Amino acid sequence: MQRGRHGGRRAAVLVAAALLAGCSTGMPIPAVEMRAPPEMGFERTLATLRFHGATIAIPPGTTIGGYGGSLWSCAGRSDPISWQMSRTEVFSRSFADIFYDRLNLAGYATTGDPSNLFADIERGRPRTDYLVGARIDEIRLDLCHQRDLLTGDEKFLKTGRGYVRVQWQVFSQALRKVVYQTASEGVATLEDPSPLAVQLLINAAFGTAASNFAGDPALLDLVSRDPSQFAIADRAVGPAPLLVPRLPLHETPLPDHAEAVRAAVVTVDTGAGHGSGVLITPSLVLTNHHVVEGHDQVMVRDASGGFRRATVLRRDGRRDVALLQMAEAAAAVLPVRLDPPPVVGEDVYVIGTPQRKGLAGTVTRGIVSGFPRNDRGLTDIQADAAVAPGSSGGALVDGRGNLLGLTYAGFQGEGGGGLGLNLFIGIADALRTLNLVVDDPLPASADPWDDYPEPEPPPPSPPVRG
Repeated sequence: MQRGRHGGRRAAVLVAAALLAGCSTGMPIPAVEMRAPPEMGFERTLATLRFHGATIAIPPGTTIGGYGGSLWSCAGRSDPISWQMSRTEVFSRSFADIFYDRLNLAGYATTGDPSNLFADIERGRPRTDYLVGARIDEIRLDLCHQRDLLTGDEKFLKTGRGYVRVQWQVFSQALRKVVYQTASEGVATLEDPSPLAVQLLINAAFGTAASNFAGDPALLDLVSRDPSQFAIADRAVGPAPLLVPRLPLHETPLPDHAEAVRAAVVTVDTGAGHGSGVLITPSLVLTNHHVVEGHDQVMVRDASGGFRRATVLRRDGRRDVALLQMAEAAAAVLPVRLDPPPVVGEDVYVIGTPQRKGLAGTVTRGIVSGFPRNDRGLTDIQADAAVAPGSSGGALVDGRGNLLGLTYAGFQGEGGGGLGLNLFIGIADALRTLNLVVDDPLPASADPWDDYPEPEPPPPSPPVRG
């Protein structure tokens, strides 16, 4: 009993001392003005953004805060709060969720959103116009270390306010360089005591900084430009068209020469993953932009298992097509059918390398279901022939094995089953985008100078006077 009275007397003394002392001082938190959300009109076509990651560029040992608040409820501590982390993965995972939440709320078009568990399945592998990176270079915290009002003892719970400054970089997949840099600030208040106050305040302040980034008029202007300009430099098609020699179309049903058709469909291996491709000349391969995105050199594996090195010669992210040039020629080539175009109900086959490289040359069958417009306003071929990740860039052929298009996206249900809603790029569209022209080649005996006029004879020289 005596000990209890002394304990109560000690608590009363501590509380009285706290009242006399007033408030302690933490690190000052600057005021941050919040930007208004951007005005998104329905007529806008937006380039896509993908979060590339965040880093905290603060050396370990740097003072990032202090303890303040009323000493009635906060322990009066004078020790500084130092940044002790050199690895920030726990924050980075939260930063990705926060980024997508704030950017999607503002109306931007994003890819890779972790809240959409089936985004990559629904669109094959979504193409991204811009990557966004974040670097936090300043953190300020003003924390209240909670005190037990009965005993005066410190708790492990904290409240307070936080501030961050974020440097943003926007990287163009088309231009392969950073095209925009800016900074934004964010503040946050934590009123519910938590042992994770530091992380919660940094995350919440990062969220307001992301909202301010989303409200940047220059960012909206960047992603609102004419969609034909998003990947203009990524096309690299040059002013001159490339000739694709016209080949006679196959006239017999595909089963009669299936192995020859399958041999013209290859596996495109980037080292980080694989897709499919189609030989349209002995050295030129058509595939999807998203298959080779971020790569200038890839390996092409043919039906016999042989590898050839290939260079990405031309590419266009908006139409999701790319042209590869192999160092060594192959034998099998698919003839291109430009006329007549495919029609609804026509039998078609898909050839590619779904899921695993060992499944190269897989053939599935379906019919043309329609010609929908995609989110870029471009017309696709829809067919119900089965596709899977890895089929991208493979061949859509008619019932005789002539090339009609390229696989680029497929929709699947939550259980992973196919829905028969698979999308293909028409071959005429792919060739036109990459500036490829199908034409009859010159005869082997033709003189390439035949079409040029004979040079006119030089004028006679004036007579020489003696």
